[in-house]
Amino acid sequence: MIKDSYMKKEIIEEIVSKYKLGKLKEEARRVTGGALNRSYYIKTTKGEYLIKELNPNVMIRKDAIDNHEFAESVSNFVVNQGINAVAAKEFEASAGGGAI
Repeated sequence: MIKDSYMKKEIIEEIVSKYKLGKLKEEARRVTGGALNRSYYIKTTKGEYLIKELNPNVMIRKDAIDNHEFAESVSNFVVNQGINAVAAKEFEASAGGGAI
């Protein structure tokens, strides 16, 4: 169910199910333009989402998680100031993995 993509259909479906994002309404699409990570657009019965697949070669750097969290905090700040931007959806950490 994914066009022009590397992430397997089953992984997308698992993410949609685990985080209760609804049911997929159409095939996931790879979004181009990211230099380091891969992104996938999905449309579900509950909304439209972008799933970011972090590059494991980048994430092994010791400062990668801090840099990623800082970038997300900037996005959240900008959105909270009323500026047209998109911030990541936050989920609680679970036994199966950390917060995304």
